[in-house]
Amino acid sequence: MFEQMKIFAKVVHHRNMSTAAKELDLSTASVSRQIANLEEKMGVQLLDRSSRKIMPTQAGEDFLLKSRQIIESVEELKNNLSNSNANPEGLLRVHSHPSVATHMIMPRLEGFQKEYPGLTLDLQVSERPVDLIEESYDIDVRLGELKDSSLIVKKLADSERIIVASPIYLKSHGIPQTPADLLQHNCFTYRPNSESTVWKFYRDGLKCEELKLAGRFHSNNSEMIKYLTVKGLGISLQTNWGTAHERARGDLVHILKAYSVTINSFNNGVFAVFKSTRFMPQKIRSFLDFFSKGSS
Repeated sequence: MFEQMKIFAKVVHHRNMSTAAKELDLSTASVSRQIANLEEKMGVQLLDRSSRKIMPTQAGEDFLLKSRQIIESVEELKNNLSNSNANPEGLLRVHSHPSVATHMIMPRLEGFQKEYPGLTLDLQVSERPVDLIEESYDIDVRLGELKDSSLIVKKLADSERIIVASPIYLKSHGIPQTPADLLQHNCFTYRPNSESTVWKFYRDGLKCEELKLAGRFHSNNSEMIKYLTVKGLGISLQTNWGTAHERARGDLVHILKAYSVTINSFNNGVFAVFKSTRFMPQKIRSFLDFFSKGSS
């Protein structure tokens, strides 16, 4: 019945038996039989199969809530019993911001896999924060402040935003001396949605300027913005660690160094976010310890 609970939770999450079956490495027919058997045991209909998407009935919603509590309790017990194991095993599901995955996780992934050969890492990347419970992730690696107080957070690395441009661009268009000068330049902006981007400037600890910039290119992907910046097409706001190689090679130049700048808050950093449990699973602890080594 415990396995049927997990199958039921997957079906509700995906609203589709075929997708759930694929993720569970089962046939769709097997998943359907397990759900039918579970409904027979409980004596109630748990899923409404009449709509285009499979939806839980009211009884199904109640059952799902209790099932998740049971599943998490069993997983916590399992992790607690193996918590002293120096060689964690199993699947570790991690979601990351693309830039963090590219510049911080991937370069050290070989070392991580050598140190923890029993762990299989499922690394998914996107610009959005994910719901750890709904989407079954162990860790979400984020930039900036944590908004959900129900989650636990660990800082993996410092992160500062800097304004950069290529030598080619600066030679053709001049070097901005003040934040206001940027209004005369083609500033590429990071936009996770359709709203305009505001760059906030501080100097000597005091807020001095806010600029709403509208260059000829904006995107929700910082790597695309950096690519065009390196090509000499404009100015952009990037992370210090995300541009370290380009600045070392002379492809990008850090400008307006006297100012601190951000698009959200100055609580900068790379943070690992995970669910609160009584005992931290060893696989999560291994990831946190490894990827925070050498970081301040």
